[in-house]
Amino acid sequence: MALTVAALLAPRPAFAYSLKELLDNRLDPELRYRTLETPHFWIHYPEGLEEMAGRISPIAESAHERVTDALRVEPQGRTHLVLAHRSDQPETFTFVFPHRQIFLDITLPHLGMGMNDFADWYEWLLVHEYAHVVHMDLTTGPARALSAAFGSWLRPNMTTPSWVKEGLAVHLESTLTPKGRGSGSLYRMMARVAVAEGVLESPDNASLDTMANYGRSTWPWGIRPYLYGALFMKSLASLAPEALPRFIAGTARSGPFALEEGLRRAGLPELEAIRTRALQDIRAQAERELEVIRRTPQTRLEYLTHTGFLHYGTTLSPDGRWLTISRQRPEEDDAIFRFPIEGDQVGPPELVTTRSTGYQTSYSRSGRFLVFDQMHRARHYLVSDLYIYDLKTKDFASISPWFRARDPDVHPDGKHLVFVANVQGKNRLLKSNTAWEEVEDLLGDVGDRRISAPRFSPDGTSVAVMLHDSKTGGEDLLLAGPEGTEVLVADGAQNRTPSWTPDGRYLVFASDRDGVFNIHALEMATRRLYRLTHTLGGLFHPVVDPSLRWVYATSYGARGYDVVRFRWEPRDWTLIWEPPAPEPANAPEAPWEYWPLAWEWAPEPDSAPEATPVEAPVEEVAAKGEDAAPSEPAPPAGAVYQGWRSLAPQYLVPSVLLRPGTYQLGMMLGAVDPLFLQHYELVLRYDLATRLPVGRLFYYDARGPWALDAVLEHDAVPLGAEARLYRSLGGRASLNIPLGAEHSYTWLRPGLKARRIDYAGRTVEAGGELALISDTEFRQLGYSFAESGSYARAGVEGWWNFARGTALMTARLSLRTHQPLLWHRHVLHLELEGAAYLLGRQVPNAVFAVGGQESFPFSLRSPLLLHGYSPNAIATPQALVATAHYTFPLAELGRGLGTLPLSLQRTSAALRLQAAAIDSLRPERLPLSAGVELHQDLMVGDLFGLSAQLGVYQGVPALGGGLRFLFMLTSNEGGVESAAERGGSRPVH
Repeated sequence: MALTVAALLAPRPAFAYSLKELLDNRLDPELRYRTLETPHFWIHYPEGLEEMAGRISPIAESAHERVTDALRVEPQGRTHLVLAHRSDQPETFTFVFPHRQIFLDITLPHLGMGMNDFADWYEWLLVHEYAHVVHMDLTTGPARALSAAFGSWLRPNMTTPSWVKEGLAVHLESTLTPKGRGSGSLYRMMARVAVAEGVLESPDNASLDTMANYGRSTWPWGIRPYLYGALFMKSLASLAPEALPRFIAGTARSGPFALEEGLRRAGLPELEAIRTRALQDIRAQAERELEVIRRTPQTRLEYLTHTGFLHYGTTLSPDGRWLTISRQRPEEDDAIFRFPIEGDQVGPPELVTTRSTGYQTSYSRSGRFLVFDQMHRARHYLVSDLYIYDLKTKDFASISPWFRARDPDVHPDGKHLVFVANVQGKNRLLKSNTAWEEVEDLLGDVGDRRISAPRFSPDGTSVAVMLHDSKTGGEDLLLAGPEGTEVLVADGAQNRTPSWTPDGRYLVFASDRDGVFNIHALEMATRRLYRLTHTLGGLFHPVVDPSLRWVYATSYGARGYDVVRFRWEPRDWTLIWEPPAPEPANAPEAPWEYWPLAWEWAPEPDSAPEATPVEAPVEEVAAKGEDAAPSEPAPPAGAVYQGWRSLAPQYLVPSVLLRPGTYQLGMMLGAVDPLFLQHYELVLRYDLATRLPVGRLFYYDARGPWALDAVLEHDAVPLGAEARLYRSLGGRASLNIPLGAEHSYTWLRPGLKARRIDYAGRTVEAGGELALISDTEFRQLGYSFAESGSYARAGVEGWWNFARGTALMTARLSLRTHQPLLWHRHVLHLELEGAAYLLGRQVPNAVFAVGGQESFPFSLRSPLLLHGYSPNAIATPQALVATAHYTFPLAELGRGLGTLPLSLQRTSAALRLQAAAIDSLRPERLPLSAGVELHQDLMVGDLFGLSAQLGVYQGVPALGGGLRFLFMLTSNEGGVESAAERGGSRPVH
């Protein structure tokens, strides 16, 4: 079943990463990293993953050979491949700027991620990702020379629409490996249903202005670029044997965003002609399938939901009175719902609790507790654990202790459960009690094969479970019991999510064995296999009620997956296979297709379950059976990782800064190492008004337990009516020390500073700072506003003024909180910004600036922002600015402007009220501000997000305010950070 597709992160330049992003996504600095060199890759990995690095290195080289042969081009030099065990849900992304790199989490995807059409996971994944590398890295013509001089940001193929990038990669994964999504039954189902329901050419499907849009909040949601991109690439490839190599070479020779020009240079038809042909091919294939499917009457389904998107993981309570499902929608938190059942009547769904990830749930014997898995942040890791939720108290009764586990099922005795654990990139089927003790390994080491959806038999003696077949790409069904492990179904099809009938007579599951996902039942006593349904789309996640009257499942339609039910009617079933009659001892072997239902799993002698101490359940279980395994050659030894070798300048980018009365021109260069533990950026510009060189050097080093960031900056700007020169030279170095437990978002930030300011005389000062920061803000990627969480920063700075021999001390405070309101996406943002000189107010430059900011393209902004006033309108030794900002959505556009490389996302409006306390709290002395705003989120070429803001504000005229208009165009990709954390200088201090 297709759930959330893990979209590849759009390639972004290193200088787009804020300090917050670098810290939040930092790899574990306590690990020691090594590098394995192959002919075409540098493979970087932490110690402990030597075996995985050795396993992946030949697969990566094979992917290189196949992809370069298919696309008739080969990148120069090696590609960085970073292996990590950071997340229990694969987080994989690829970029070619500032260098070529694939980041690969060595975790097998869970069934709910929708990435199920693969044979060998790492082979499939590396072919897909390396296709991105070869495609986006290709340059020809003038771009090649420019790229050699200025860096890999000059790559025209990086600007092709996402449906081109993802479609090409899905097409190659499907043609260069045994199995891929482009040829899988799931994508065929989606195309077939789109044709059958007449929505294929609607804006939500194969429309050029929407199918490149990951964020369009209508079905098929984030799958859209992959699904229709693959179908378009398949049609394009059929035009000529060399169509795809010619196509990517043509776009690489053209300018950025010039897709039509690339097609022309490649001698291929225009884009609209390709779209027309692709739609004809999609329709023809779908109609052939529909003609066959419609020969048989369809199963009658009763729909319990009609909203589509993603409903999955159906589960019934032991008494049959509650049907539980997990739901995922783009504009709402992922959550678990349950439907009340009374006889044949099903009530409306009720919210149980939210969940961040996962799809499977399980009830305790009494029905009071619900067990499910979800991900949580644990410092440098994203860990999946099991949660026992008390439906009576509506609170969590217990959470597994870092089990890195998913897919739980509760034993009928209510005291034990079975689940799948992630261990160094492999899956283990484990059993424990509900106190997380007495851990047993039920299958032993199954290699890189994925384990999914275990379910206890009603008598609790056996477990039915899915095991991926790395040769066929199918999902086999196994039965793990006291007599060993038996393979029940292994026919190369995807046999998914088994569940038992209450009497244990049948094992019910979804299978695409005939090309369409239907519900099947295996009679356990006879091993006869029946098909229960016949559907046009697909049916998934079946469960049978205790009275044997209904089967509950999810059904695919043009809106997505809805919850349905159909009658349990054995007389209407179709027998599709039964074991052959016993043969004489000397009879020839049965045909191969019957073997999967006959042979038995033979575990290693030392892999029998045994108790494992709870102190280290995963690690000790991982070691079981290793002595009995066949000896393998030792993994190749890698060298100690040396990130500094990658820190030669990787890019040279023009840099322009506009200010009223002047502008600065220059260049920016920098580099980042493959693990993003070291990063520097140097900006050198010339200010035309002051005729002085200005610039900024930023350095980040996270190799130790405490990350270091440092800034050295020189700035010059004319201020005031007399254009008096303001010139500053300053530097700082700060540590970022995490505090609290692994789930804490708090850190301490001590640092040293020095500065020289020439404005009202010369001030030379040196000192230090100490700040405490807590940050739980959440903002959806690509959108303007944080929607939940809070941010707090409190700090003091001490300075020694060398000329006067006096001490200065300042205090700074920044508080933000985001409170969702009753209406969807309506949020109240409350903010308090303050600064004050505690010592040294007699120094001429001991002031803070309060005021507004200049409109785009100018960059002048007051350190303490108060709209409705000119920039730096108020200079004061102390100030406090309070803001109430109410934002609400107007439209979710989610579409582009034809073939232009610009798409419109969310349109929002806002009201902003501000008040500042400067020298008095009397109302007539409070600078106030009120304004209205319009915000438009934009996506440019699927590469980076922008936010356009138009605001009108009114300040208090008697205090220097007035009617002011503001237009801003800013990046909304990075996190919000203070000027101190950016290291930026301030116009007046």
